[in-house]
Amino acid sequence: MDVLALDATRVLKSLRDPDVLALAAAEGRVLVTANVRDFDPLLKWWAADGRSHAGIILVPRSIRNEDFGLLISGIRTLLADTKAVDWIDRVAWLSRS
Repeated sequence: MDVLALDATRVLKSLRDPDVLALAAAEGRVLVTANVRDFDPLLKWWAADGRSHAGIILVPRSIRNEDFGLLISGIRTLLADTKAVDWIDRVAWLSRS
């Protein structure tokens, strides 16, 4: 699994949400975000504009950033046995189960 963290470089860290989504789409990356408040309307705007993305995993407020094990296992579960093409324009919620 190839991961790109936004806090890896100053340039990535400074990207605005639309630019983050555009980067993930351009690189064919499933985007994982806890920023549901901003990405929910952004995703609706992209869909209305006919733009495609490589998939989004939304992390609910009930899962904290410090819950690394839960985050990793939840993401692995969502991605398991799923081809990349199956994630095109898919939006999924990470769950505790």
